[in-house]
This record gives sequence, C-alpha cells and structure tokens, in this order.
Amino acid sequence: MALAVLALKPQLLLAPIVYLAITGRRRALIAAALTGLVEAVISFAVIGIGGVRDELAVSRRMAGPAGDAVINVPGMLNIRAAVFRLLPSDLTALQGPLVVGLTLLVLVISARIWRQSDAREVSLFGIGLLAITTVLTALHAHYHTGVIALLGVGLVAAALRERGDGHTARRLTSITWVSFSVVPFLMYVFVESSRAPAALGTVILIGVWVWLIRDLAPRRRGAQVGARVPAQSAQMSVGSSGDRQGG
Repeated sequence: MALAVLALKPQLLLAPIVYLAITGRRRALIAAALTGLVEAVISFAVIGIGGVRDELAVSRRMAGPAGDAVINVPGMLNIRAAVFRLLPSDLTALQGPLVVGLTLLVLVISARIWRQSDAREVSLFGIGLLAITTVLTALHAHYHTGVIALLGVGLVAAALRERGDGHTARRLTSITWVSFSVVPFLMYVFVESSRAPAALGTVILIGVWVWLIRDLAPRRRGAQVGARVPAQSAQMSVGSSGDRQGG
C-alpha cells in the first residue's frame, strides 16, 4: 500500500525498488510494479493522450539538473540540489552526469548495507536508511518531501535506543529537530525563502546518511569476524581433546 502511494510520485520509488530487489522481496516488488501499472492506466484514462503529452513535456523540463524557476531546484533536499549549489553556473554540462553518478553511488553503498542487515528480516536501521536514501536520490524532492527522511531519522533513533545507545539517539533527535524547525523558521523570517532552509536540510541529511553508513558497515564486519572466532576456537578445542585422547 505504501509503495502504491509513492507510485503517485515515481521519482520516490527509486530507492525502495533497489531495497526490495537487493533484499530478495520479490513478491512486494511485483506487487509494486503491478500497482504502478494500474495507476498508469487509470491516469491515462483520466487525462487522455493530450494530458500524457503535457506530462512528458513537464517531465523533460524537470529532468535537467537546474530545472527552471518554477521547479525551484535550490529548494530541494536531494543530491541534485547539492550538485546544483556546489557547481558554478558555467559547469552546467557536468551537473547531469555528476547527479547520476552520485545517485548511483549512494544507491550502491546503501544496497550493500541493506543486503547485510535486512535480507532475512526488516530492521529499524535498514528502513531508516531507506527513508533517508529515498529523499536524497529522488530527482524531485522539495522541502516538504523531507518528512519522509525525518521519519527515517526517527526510526534510526528508535533503533539506537533498542541497542542501548540512548545518548546518541538523543543527540541525533536534537540536531535534526533544531535543523528542521527552529533554524529554518529563523532563516525564513529573515530571507523569506525555502532555499536557505533546504540547503541546511540537505547537509544534515547527507551527514546522517554518511554517519549511518560508517556506523553500520563496521558493525556488520565485526559481527562476521566475531562469528568466525568461536568456530575456530571450537575446532581448536576439538583438536586438543582428540590429541589428549590419543595420548
């Protein structure tokens, strides 16, 4: 059902589709594809051929890294907006390839974490990472779309509390709350634009994503190493007992 709602904005489906595919949830992936197809057929029946042509024309306008004044790319919270802010205007030819490359990089790194953490069962860390990655990799994600990422931050905080790390959970919640409420409000009062708050929000989301990747990956490797050590110890103990019996 949730994927069916996201299918109304297809750009938000990129990360969820990768998540379902990499964790082996084929039934959910097929259900999402069928639901999207039904919604597409209904939309075509409602707006007709002319509406589809208009929609494709708008999509082409939205597809460019800079978009136009109506699309307001600087007011977004995604990788596309970060590239647009960082690169000067005379390097617009590099914006598109860089957006695609960074988006693929984020998806590949996230997919490696999901394969390790959520292949057997869904985890709070994995779903939290998914929500944040969904916003960062969406082609069209304005400030209000950040609510999805904030839900992900809440799930990560809950996972930290379950792990017994309440201090980090409180820090994460406090930083996110201040960055998406108090500071943006003050920015908007003085600037009267969503672009400055969106720039701050993008930095915060990228920072949380990087921290999550760094936090989860070593723990998974450590868990694997920890799993090998008892096995090796067991083999050594068996060998030692055999030597004693033989002696």
